[in-house]
Amino acid sequence: MDAVFNIELEYAAGSSTSYNSLGAWVSSVTFAHNETNNQYYFLSNAGVAMNSTTGIAPVLTVSGKRILGDASQTAILGQQYSLGSGRKGSLKFKVPTSESGGTITKTTYTVPVNVQNITAFGGEGNADSDFSCEFAFDGIPTAAT
Repeated sequence: MDAVFNIELEYAAGSSTSYNSLGAWVSSVTFAHNETNNQYYFLSNAGVAMNSTTGIAPVLTVSGKRILGDASQTAILGQQYSLGSGRKGSLKFKVPTSESGGTITKTTYTVPVNVQNITAFGGEGNADSDFSCEFAFDGIPTAAT
């Protein structure tokens, strides 16, 4: 079965444990590992590199339309002029991880994040306003058990 892109996203600002869904406004999601890789050219390998990934800085970028009164956007906008710990929160995401007999199993992950590059409005004069932000992971996501 093809992996149809279906992700559920929820965000909790600051130290809150109350998550708000991003599903009402997010229309595009992009994930990047932002890896740091080292290449080593040892004489014994005839000039062919040996590669090692030494670090990652994962970022989940979401974009969609601005919805006035949306709880998740309100929480994010409440952080847009904050710095340091004022940009912290928690992201919960559920993604398809396996399929058996037509049944798709999803796994829920939680990770502390820094919300960054918040774009609260923009777009064409005859269109809905845009909204986007990035969730930069502050650790490795933890899978729910």
